[in-house]
Amino acid sequence: MKEVANRLRLVINHIKFVGEYKTQKSISEKIDFEATNLSAALNGNKRYLTENLIDRFIKNFPEFNKNWIITGNGTMIKTEEGDQTGINPLSKFTSSEILNYIIENFNDFKDEDNIDKVLALFYNSRKDSKMNELDEKLNKVNEMMDKLEKRLEN
Repeated sequence: MKEVANRLRLVINHIKFVGEYKTQKSISEKIDFEATNLSAALNGNKRYLTENLIDRFIKNFPEFNKNWIITGNGTMIKTEEGDQTGINPLSKFTSSEILNYIIENFNDFKDEDNIDKVLALFYNSRKDSKMNELDEKLNKVNEMMDKLEKRLEN
């Protein structure tokens, strides 16, 4: 249950970081769930940390992957195609933006489990960025090879 609460906390931090909802209270209002009950759920209280709560998040923030919240499988954000494996949610932010957010919201991340997950996302974000860079270079090389083959055919 604690893992689900930690993942839900990461969802909330992501919403606060990228969205129009900057506080846990505004998020609780958006999903029509009492702020004190949301806090209890995030602390692992089984009475409030229910599938109904997760469904409220998914209904109001459909970009999040319900399967990831519940099981930890896949990634936090769904892909545009709607599959459940998702994409890295931090890939659109610079390293500086991510670090500044973590510093500003340190209390939300000081739990060792949370900081490990955030650092893993940060690492994966940087790794994804390098992979995209390498993919672009590979595509350019393939384009050049195609052009060269066409010239040789003529």
